[in-house]
Amino acid sequence: MSLSRGLRLLSILTLAGALLGGAYRLFFLARAERTAGVVVDVWGENSKCGRGGHKDCTRFYATVRFQAAGAERSLRVRAGRLNRHNQPVGYAESQVGDSVPVLFDPGNPDRAVRDAFWDRWDDTLALLAFSGAFYMSSWARKEREEELMVNDTGEIISLGLDKPSRS
Repeated sequence: MSLSRGLRLLSILTLAGALLGGAYRLFFLARAERTAGVVVDVWGENSKCGRGGHKDCTRFYATVRFQAAGAERSLRVRAGRLNRHNQPVGYAESQVGDSVPVLFDPGNPDRAVRDAFWDRWDDTLALLAFSGAFYMSSWARKEREEELMVNDTGEIISLGLDKPSRS
C-alpha cells in the first residue's frame, strides 16, 4: 500500500471516529441534565505547552462539586494555562467558590462535563481536524509520488511539465 493510500485510509478511520464520537456526544446531550457546580479546589501542574511541547508552562485544573441523583459528585475541569513553570493558582480561569455549569447523565451521574462548547466537543473536533489533515496530506503525497516514475529497466522517468521526450 502506498503512503498516500495509507493516509487516506487513516483519514477515513479518524473521520469515522469523529462521527461516532459526535453521535455519542449528541446522544449524551439529548439525555443530559443541567445543574450548577461550585469550584472547591484549584491547582497547577508544570507541563510542556506550545507547538511541539517545547515551552515550559503551568496547566491549571479545578475540582467542581455538584449534586446529582441525591448525592454529591465531583468533576475535574481545565482552568487555563500560563507560560513558565510554578505559576500561582490566582491566574487560573476558575477560582474556589466560582459557579460552573455542569451537564450530567441521569443514568450515570458520574459521567459529567462542564457545560461549555469546547468541553463538549473538543474530542470530536480534534478528530475532524486530524482527519482533514490526513486527507489533505494524502493528496499532496500522491502528487509527489506521481512526479517520478520508474520504467521496466529501473530508469527514472520524470512526469509532468518537464517530461523528457522519448524518441
